[in-house]
Amino acid sequence: MNALRPTREQLLQGLREVGLAEGDIVYVASSLAALGLMADPVQDVLWALRAAVGARGTLVIPAFNFDFCKGQAFDCERTQSNAGVLSETFRQLPDTRRTWSPPFHTVTASGPHAKEITSVESLTSFGPDSAFQRLYDLGAKQLLIGCGYHEGVAHFHWLEEIHEVPYRHWKRFEGEVVRNGERQRRTFFMFARNPDCKLDAEPPGLEFEASGSVRQTEVGLCRLRAFGLREFRDFMAPRFTANPRLLLARGSSSAGSAPSSPVKRIDHIGIVSRYSGRIRDFFQTLPLRLTGEGIVSEIGVNCQYFDGLNVMLEMVEPAHEGSRVWAHARRNPACPLHHIAFEVDDMDDAVTFFKTRGYEPMDGNHYFGPKRHQRVLFLSPVQTGGLLVELVCDDGKDFQIYGGSK
Repeated sequence: MNALRPTREQLLQGLREVGLAEGDIVYVASSLAALGLMADPVQDVLWALRAAVGARGTLVIPAFNFDFCKGQAFDCERTQSNAGVLSETFRQLPDTRRTWSPPFHTVTASGPHAKEITSVESLTSFGPDSAFQRLYDLGAKQLLIGCGYHEGVAHFHWLEEIHEVPYRHWKRFEGEVVRNGERQRRTFFMFARNPDCKLDAEPPGLEFEASGSVRQTEVGLCRLRAFGLREFRDFMAPRFTANPRLLLARGSSSAGSAPSSPVKRIDHIGIVSRYSGRIRDFFQTLPLRLTGEGIVSEIGVNCQYFDGLNVMLEMVEPAHEGSRVWAHARRNPACPLHHIAFEVDDMDDAVTFFKTRGYEPMDGNHYFGPKRHQRVLFLSPVQTGGLLVELVCDDGKDFQIYGGSK
């Protein structure tokens, strides 16, 4: 073999040596420079990949593009891939499908499972509804062509999101997405790396390789490596559990410390029910002491606070028909838990903290609370899994209004 000019047949043989077989689903990361002076590296690699997995196999290649994060519209059919020439060529093939949600970490796929992989709709890149989760569920393989674990294995980020590593934070992006000629404004979230930390996935990748789960060979000067995503997860997940800072490079200034939270404690748990009288009777049976009450006229509710020993319980009742909680009490008679409230030192700082992590105020307004010198603000349940979160501040400051009007 001419090490500087391997043939497509030699590449195909190498793919078979690392375990690619008929019917496989393969996620491909590549650095074609490692193939040297191959006659036509892009077309030769595509030919060899298709020949290795056959008509029953599915090829998946990243098509990342971060222009959406810079305010540009994402067009599922036209926005180019910035993941290399192989990726962009594959994207333009007539039988290739592309994900769109979210638009920054898209993948392209071709083969029998392409529709199943690319039809996902996920608010985050690597969450439970993402293409990367789908690849894991389908038992896909990862192929590295001339690249290392750090630059090639996107499922490291999948594990980072699953384990909510402390050196990343949620970042919200909103913009226009074009699909089938239709333009929509959509919001997505990225589990972004803190700017003061550096990552190095190569050491844990090499540790995984040393375990014997990676098959590898060389074609000319190009190293081929392949492994199953399920084996990868089984090896890496316990290590992330034991050390969430596993991927932090030595000497990283972040040290993986979690950002300081503005939350001091749970202030109260709010209860809304059409059967509030029965709940109050139960509280008195415990007995729980009534410690305060008040009216929030802006929202149209009456509030009573009971000492729940370790946390206050707030009974919230509509002051009139049509108030914020009136319909809720009638729609959900068997589900009285309404919200959880956290006390914060400074509302401005708290709102900034949650907004930079992708949690938006619900209606943009803050309100006088039922207690003296108290202001409250609600976060949107869209980003909190349906949990209504109230922020409570008792310092008596004049607060900004975050959008909207009172």
